[in-house]
Amino acid sequence: MKIKNENIILRDMIESDIDDYVRWFTTETEWSNTDAPWESIESDEETERKSWREYYESVKDLADDVRRWKFEIERNGRHIGWVLSLIHISEPTRQAEISYAVFCLKKKKKKNKKRSDTHNKTTVDKTRP
Repeated sequence: MKIKNENIILRDMIESDIDDYVRWFTTETEWSNTDAPWESIESDEETERKSWREYYESVKDLADDVRRWKFEIERNGRHIGWVLSLIHISEPTRQAEISYAVFCLKKKKKKNKKRSDTHNKTTVDKTRP
C-alpha cells in the first residue's frame, strides 16, 4: 500500500528498509536522544538484522485492505523514517521532512474524510479552580 503526496510517500516496508533499521538501531542512534532518551539502545547488527527480517516477513504480503499501524516514510526516493500513531524520527537532520510528511498525510485525510469531530471536543468545568 502507498499513500502519495507530491514528494512524500507513506508505504509498506520493503526488504531494503531492513538495512536502514539496522543502521538506525546500531550506529546512527542519535535520534533516540530526542525520541526516547529514557530508553537506551544497546544492540548489535546481527540481532537487529534478525529482528527486522522477522518483522518484514510478517508484514510483506499484507493485502491492501488490511489496516496498517506503521508506514515507512520515503522522500524523493529515500527512506527517511517511519510513522505510527506517534512519529518516530529516524534521522535527526530529517525532522522537518518528517513533519512535512505528517502534514501531507493530515491534509490528505481531511480531503478524503469529511466527518464530525465532536467526539474530540473537551468540556471544561469552569467551576473548578
